Amino acid sequence: MAEITALRTLHNRLRQRLALDLARFASRIPAFAAPGQPVRVMELEFPSPLGIAAGFDRYGHLGRRASALGFGFNEIGSLGPADMARLRLPARGSARLGINLSLDARHSTEELEAMFRSAWKQADYLVVNLIGPTSEPLMQRTERPRLRRLLAALRHETHISNLSGTRRVPLVAKLRSLPQQPPLELAELLLELGFDGLLAAMIQARRPPVSATVTGSTTRNRPRPAGSWSDFTACAATTWR
Repeated sequence: MAEITALRTLHNRLRQRLALDLARFASRIPAFAAPGQPVRVMELEFPSPLGIAAGFDRYGHLGRRASALGFGFNEIGSLGPADMARLRLPARGSARLGINLSLDARHSTEELEAMFRSAWKQADYLVVNLIGPTSEPLMQRTERPRLRRLLAALRHETHISNLSGTRRVPLVAKLRSLPQQPPLELAELLLELGFDGLLAAMIQARRPPVSATVTGSTTRNRPRPAGSWSDFTACAATTWR
């Protein structure tokens, strides 16, 4: 059984690597140009509402060139502090670049802040990943005060970078959403801390998480309407700016 599992893992990795290599090749074909439908979210212009979720192009080898394939954004990662040196981002392309960063419970606040400062320089938006195995300890109720401190510190770090730089990089959090159980408490915390939006991974029975793209926005200062969280559950995404 262990051998079969290892072979399946290797097969999946090779299949993903092949798909990424083919995407990189196709993005370099001058005659290939997919039509887009621009949308504006979090004060950013996206060439298309369709994008690539984290996990496919982990280290940014395709990067912004995903726009040549009709994608409006490419979210790379998820990454930890040790992964930042491995980024090799192509300069060309108009797709928005998101960098998905793991909130690893094993790292100190200072290490995580340094990772966010490094990612800020290259990203169009940043994502705090709260669904990975390294973040699981922080999801326990007993660890909620520490989670709050970490999220507040990262929000402050991003805010300082935005004030000192020449551009604004939105900050989004990625949460797990179970059927009929949207993470409302954590969403309220993100609103309170000033996050720009959230991205939920909807967990379905006997299927892996499905990550949805950010396709719409709501006004941050508007009171939460009764129907907003049903949209949140169905679309798995919302923004507050």
